Amino acid sequence: MDYKLVLFVALMMSSAMSVPRGPSCPCPKIYMPVCAMVSNHKTTFNSMCEYQCEQNFVLHNGGTMELLYTGSRCQ
Repeated sequence: MDYKLVLFVALMMSSAMSVPRGPSCPCPKIYMPVCAMVSNHKTTFNSMCEYQCEQNFVLHNGGTMELLYTGSRCQ
């Protein structure tokens, strides 16, 4: 048996079953902080765009996310 083929198939299967990566959105570099609750943890995002990008990713993957307030970092 050709072990190179077995190794190749194993590598292809492991990459296909990898954990999803984070979101990738083209947000402008404008700092207007947003505080949100992401899966029971307060998280500060640099802008509403970054918050909405992460929200789409989290909700799509079965997580929870709630906007707490805008204009300052999470306390």
